[in-house]
Amino acid sequence: MPVVLRVGGFAFKIFSNDHDPPHVHAGKRCKMILSTLVMTHSDMNESEEATAVRIVAANREVLEAAWAALHEEKGGGE
Repeated sequence: MPVVLRVGGFAFKIFSNDHDPPHVHAGKRCKMILSTLVMTHSDMNESEEATAVRIVAANREVLEAAWAALHEEKGGGE
């Protein structure tokens, strides 16, 4: 699971063998769907969640491209 983005103390990761829909993990602290910015899992406080959402929103294109690249290598993904 490579770190695809480090910003503001967060390390956003994508598993190459992970399932759709495209999403990122901030360690074990949250899982966020890229298309909707909805967290499906989080143990962050509200301030951390808001910061993570802002970071993902600002970098969504980069993260979506990283998801596509990692999943095309494995023959899956979108």
